[in-house]
Amino acid sequence: MEREKLLNIPNVLTGLRILLIGIFLTMHFARPSARGLSMAIFILAGLTDFLDGFIARRCNQITWLGKLLDPLADKFMILSVLVCLMFSNIMPAWAVALIVVKELYMVTGASLLFKRDYVVCSDGIGKVSTFLFVPAAILLYPWHSVPWLYTLGGGLMSVSIVLSFAAAVHYTVDAVKKSRALKTD
Repeated sequence: MEREKLLNIPNVLTGLRILLIGIFLTMHFARPSARGLSMAIFILAGLTDFLDGFIARRCNQITWLGKLLDPLADKFMILSVLVCLMFSNIMPAWAVALIVVKELYMVTGASLLFKRDYVVCSDGIGKVSTFLFVPAAILLYPWHSVPWLYTLGGGLMSVSIVLSFAAAVHYTVDAVKKSRALKTD
């Protein structure tokens, strides 16, 4: 594929999201007193996630690179904030470990299929899970001191996690079907 088609606005926004999450992590651990600024960076990263998908679909700029990098950026964003929540004693380590194992499973499966020229695209369940995850993380992150916001965030996070496991099952079933179809071709 031509270079100029790969270097489009959605892919640049995905790269920016990865950079912003790195900055978010650095701020979280290096400047605990600036958790509000850390959260602002996380929110900006979340906005780039929305914008890159919107622009890619609206302007017909969907590329194989975007299909590959966008879910990886999402996983980096999710795992980064989960680690911060774990080290802030907001989420238990076992829950974070379970999600990490699920994400490794997803990345491994997607990589194996990618080697066979099949790109796993996100589906509705995965998109809803990610959509709920961002406000849940914002509400759970230790940048405020409002108890009911933590409670609401915990509820949203629980729903998001359940949906993310449902999406993993759905992706697996779909991948098995696609894999069988690739074998017969």
